[in-house]
Amino acid sequence: MNKPSNFFDAADKVFEFQNHCIDSRKQQLINEINWLGYNYNNREILCYYFTNNANFGSQYAMLSYIMQFLDYSNEKIHYMVDIKANKLY
Repeated sequence: MNKPSNFFDAADKVFEFQNHCIDSRKQQLINEINWLGYNYNNREILCYYFTNNANFGSQYAMLSYIMQFLDYSNEKIHYMVDIKANKLY
């Protein structure tokens, strides 16, 4: 690293890696938003999705949430999906 060009080459590689990580995360978010849109009317898959994204302290709490989620109306589930997609966006 005696020459300034070596420093700039190293900095360029760091920024290139950082941009790659950002692009990868953006693509993950786009894929998740598209997946939510594709499964918009599938109650069981959405129940599984929202249950996996929640962090429950106990198995009982998780089962209680699943039973509660399955009792939600389609409008409420669609509202939850819309909120999640907007949050991801």
